[in-house]
Amino acid sequence: MAARSCATRNAAAACAASRSRWSSATTSDPERLHSPGTATPRRRRSMSDPLYDDRFYDIQEEGSLRSARVIAPLVLGWVGAESVLDVGCGVGTFLRAFAETGIADIQGVDGDYVRRDRLRIDPSRFRAQDLSQPFDLGRRFGLVLSLEVAEHLPEERAEGFVDDLCRHGDVVLFGAAIPGQGGKGHINEQWQSHWAGKFLSRGYEAFDILRPILWADPSVEFWYRQNTVIFASPDGIAANPGLATMRGRGLPLSCMGLVHPELLDLHARQAARSKRVVEVFNQMAAQGGSYRFDRGADGSVNIVRIE
Repeated sequence: MAARSCATRNAAAACAASRSRWSSATTSDPERLHSPGTATPRRRRSMSDPLYDDRFYDIQEEGSLRSARVIAPLVLGWVGAESVLDVGCGVGTFLRAFAETGIADIQGVDGDYVRRDRLRIDPSRFRAQDLSQPFDLGRRFGLVLSLEVAEHLPEERAEGFVDDLCRHGDVVLFGAAIPGQGGKGHINEQWQSHWAGKFLSRGYEAFDILRPILWADPSVEFWYRQNTVIFASPDGIAANPGLATMRGRGLPLSCMGLVHPELLDLHARQAARSKRVVEVFNQMAAQGGSYRFDRGADGSVNIVRIE
């Protein structure tokens, strides 16, 4: 517990310096969902759109599963869930990690575009659902997850989406991309306090106890370390004494809007690369001729002279 208290103090001390507002930026990793990427036009997009192809999942799965295997046991140390629902589960990496802890009752929900042959869970545990529309599975779960999903839905869907999460359980593990985080298909990046307000208005209390523990853990992808908070209703707190004992031990609501140093570093490096591209282009343009910009497979930008 002393280590947790120390981590909490360290994260809180960094809070004030982390609340700068970010505008969207392009990075060298455009195919990743949760890391910064090429900005997507802010149009309404259905979560059923075939946004994520094999290349995306090849890149994303390993880090997601590795992160989930760290996060799942920590959460279960506070929440005695015997069933887990993951809303926006993708191929089910987080459900796979919870199943590995011994939980058999798992359910994943995501768009019909998810390839069944790529699922990390039994296909019978997956339900295709357009998350831009309300849904009701007709039951409740001991734990509901929704991690790095809400930013893919329009703001007018936000209230209903939180309703859907709360309808299915009294404890919700939630995280969504912050402004400027960037990523494929991000159309509604909001600060953590934006989402916390929606849960609080429904009687769910915030337990910001996970981020201080994970903050410096390089085995967990930084967006999970930066964004993930537990929300619980009075019934959820009463049913989970381990969670109740953590009241007042996490970060305060006033310090919820954190930006992880790894995100700051990514943006700083991208800004430096962009500046260098402009400098090189100006030098080449001064020599005359025609040029084009090509983007490499890794997202790098190349200036090619047209002969």
